Amino acid sequence: MKAKALLPPKLTVNPAVITQTETVTLNCQTPSHLNLSECYFRMVRGQTGNCLPCLQTLTGTELLKMADQSSPAEVQVTCFYLHVSQSPDSDPSSIIIRTLLPSKLTVNPAAINETDSVTLNCQTPSSVSVSLCYFFTLSGGSVRGLSCLQTLTGTELLNMAHQSSPAEVQVTCFYTVKVGEKSYPSPHSDTSSITIHSEWLLLYLDAVSAQETWSVVMIQV
Repeated sequence: MKAKALLPPKLTVNPAVITQTETVTLNCQTPSHLNLSECYFRMVRGQTGNCLPCLQTLTGTELLKMADQSSPAEVQVTCFYLHVSQSPDSDPSSIIIRTLLPSKLTVNPAAINETDSVTLNCQTPSSVSVSLCYFFTLSGGSVRGLSCLQTLTGTELLNMAHQSSPAEVQVTCFYTVKVGEKSYPSPHSDTSSITIHSEWLLLYLDAVSAQETWSVVMIQV
């Protein structure tokens, strides 16, 4: 009588993106009627089979060591089990392990009118190679990929933020690093605020100031 073929297990990972110090839970789900407690986890790149509990929690550092990789990295994992013979491997699951530091955003000047310009400098760690930075306006929720050192007018910022002057536009930035065919985002920078004054208000204030100056001159005369 021919032995019944073993079914492949189902592997789930949660969460799919971690840092080296954070943990991920690997759950190698075997057929329930077999009542197994131990499974084998294989790193696709390293081809290493590690005997562990079928429900296992590992840190990013432990995963990197098992896969013989360094961060940032995408670690692909499969699992199998033994029951008289070896089961087929599960479908691979990917875990992203990142060590990206947040960028630092500076704005200069912090107050402008609509036609003036402000320089946004999204400073990225020197250890990573970055060509584009992404600027995120909190009110409008829009993201734009731009040069990390970028000059924008007040009008352009207002359009990005879906706001009208006078306004306070809050901006953060982040960058991405490419690993293989995928790009992974860094944490966001701290928020920076840019105050954009209304042109009409500035003209009015200038007119009032000029009138007050003229009045002072007339009184002195």
